[in-house]
Amino acid sequence: KRGLLHSYWAPNIWALYAAGDIGIKVALKALGLSSGGSISTLTSGVDQETVFEYLPKVKPIITMLLILLFLVPMMVKVWRSPKTRTFIPVLVYSGFCFYNFG
Repeated sequence: KRGLLHSYWAPNIWALYAAGDIGIKVALKALGLSSGGSISTLTSGVDQETVFEYLPKVKPIITMLLILLFLVPMMVKVWRSPKTRTFIPVLVYSGFCFYNFG
């Protein structure tokens, strides 16, 4: 299985989510509230299922809902005013939505 993150660390929303998880761990360790241990296996470079220590696990339905949430405004705009010159920008925007949240 592969998780949200890959060994090449795609610069998407899940990389920021993982950075937040690591940030929480570092902050708790600095405050003396953490038992220590390794920083994280999120940056190990190994393809594996992503396991966060402090933030909740992201379920596939959440990624799908986020994609739909960001796609719907553009879909509504195209549905109300279909023009050929907006096809390419909408196609690029939808690709970014799938890349960033999928």
